[in-house]
Amino acid sequence: MERKEWYTRSANGNGKIYSVSYRDETIPAKAMIVIVHGMQSHSGRYIEYAEKLAKDGFVVFMLDLQGHGRSQNVPGYFGPINGWENLVRDVHRLVLRAKRWYPELPLFLLGHSMGSFIARSYVVTYPEDIQGLLLSGTAGFHYHLYAAQALIRTEIRMHGGKYPAYNIGRMMAKQFNRYIQDPVNAGAWCCSDPDVCISH
Repeated sequence: MERKEWYTRSANGNGKIYSVSYRDETIPAKAMIVIVHGMQSHSGRYIEYAEKLAKDGFVVFMLDLQGHGRSQNVPGYFGPINGWENLVRDVHRLVLRAKRWYPELPLFLLGHSMGSFIARSYVVTYPEDIQGLLLSGTAGFHYHLYAAQALIRTEIRMHGGKYPAYNIGRMMAKQFNRYIQDPVNAGAWCCSDPDVCISH
């Protein structure tokens, strides 16, 4: 299994973005998959999946989004302006690298949870870059988002953009864990395996 790791300058100019790729060089590559992780996650949580995909003939690319994993300058912070757009640009830079390395292969974008929303923004901004879109753990519009947005703006006004949103995180975890009997921790909603929840 070939594994490559590298850092690139972040789109917001604030630090570097960690990226990694996996390829099984013993079999012909049939396509590329770029995986975009979710909120409070990182590419390391997808290693087992990436290795499985590589053994099935896919070249897998992943990154740690700004504020996550090995791309943390300030945990959870996307930058002072255009944070969301810069996340999409960081994914775009990874896609362009993948296409440079393997120009003959089709490319599929897989986004999970928050990563699914980034992937949706990506396909609207750069539709010509990918041949397919895979969305996992995504959602549609809900009116509660207006209240959440107002709460987030209030927190930013009170504490600044780099302040950890503990209250919002607790509220989200409570909401996401509401159907889980005896959740092992606040992140139990992320995975059905309690050992995985505890280790992450």
